[in-house]
This record gives sequence, structure tokens and C-alpha cells, in this order.
Amino acid sequence: MVLFGSAVRKEKDYRDIDLIVVVAKDKFHSVRKAVDEKQELMVKRIHVVWQSPNDLKSNLKKKDPVMLDAVRTGVVLRGQAELVEVVESVAGS
Repeated sequence: MVLFGSAVRKEKDYRDIDLIVVVAKDKFHSVRKAVDEKQELMVKRIHVVWQSPNDLKSNLKKKDPVMLDAVRTGVVLRGQAELVEVVESVAGS
């Protein structure tokens, strides 16, 4: 889970909270439910970019600008070891 975008850059008037959530397909529904429940408590809208581990790897290999920005400037909230593993595997290929 990576927090990125205008909220991390501390822009004064950010409109939403950008979050990349990497989740296996079999856990997607339970994680989505948890995010939706948190959304009800938030003043700002949570904008989630959902990724499977393979999606993330593929998007990093394609040098997707959103994924690259998130990895470079974002704040890892959960799953740091897994993210490092994916980044290293992409960098080594």
C-alpha cells in the first residue's frame, strides 16, 4: 500500500488521497470492503489504484508514469519488503 500524489507532496488544496493497493485477486473483495469502510470516515475521497502483484510488475516494466512516481516519491504504508522485491526484480530484468 503506497500513499502518493498531491497529499504526499503537501499541496495546499489537494482534493483526494491517492493510494496504490497491491492485492492478490483472492483477497481483493475483503481489502476493497476495508477501504470502502475507511472512505466513509474520511473527509477527502480516497482514489485507489488497484494492482495485482503481476500488474505492478508489468506497469513498472512499462515505465508507467503513475507507478514510477508512486514508487519514487510515495510513502509505503504497508508491504515494504514485497514492494522492494518487485522493484528489484524489475530492475534486474
